[in-house]
Amino acid sequence: MKKKILIVLAIVLLLFFLIGISINYLFTKLFENPVIASLPKYENSDCYYGEGFQDYTDYGKYYFSENDTIIEHLKENKYFKSVTANDVEEVKGYFENFKGWVEYEEYKDKYDFTYECVDTSDYFYIENKDTCEKYKNYPDKYAAYNVYFFDVQTKTLYYIHSNI
Repeated sequence: MKKKILIVLAIVLLLFFLIGISINYLFTKLFENPVIASLPKYENSDCYYGEGFQDYTDYGKYYFSENDTIIEHLKENKYFKSVTANDVEEVKGYFENFKGWVEYEEYKDKYDFTYECVDTSDYFYIENKDTCEKYKNYPDKYAAYNVYFFDVQTKTLYYIHSNI
């Protein structure tokens, strides 16, 4: 009798464990950033988040391995495109705008993006009022955006989000 109770208890605990893992997996997938998830797994990251509920900024750096095939993935990725000579100032403009907002964040000392790294060998993707449904009602492109910039030389993906 005692053995049957222990077996039933073990089965119940195993079921709870499996259900917990399944729920964790679903929540992870539900809140996963689809642009970052479209790339191979990064090696390491540094991410900083603003404290606001509606108005906030995020800054992330995702580091990829030197021998990773990330460049091939970027070339075939549905989000990213190559930076052209015309795009360089556009990308820099978003980072310049972001720098102004970061001054009000606790992580402002961690913001270390350098504009010199933006060149035509890199890749980027921008979501703003012109390209993303959820930002359509904002007054201009700098009011709310997500910018993903991949620096080929350092194999670093920079992510900035501003919703001010």
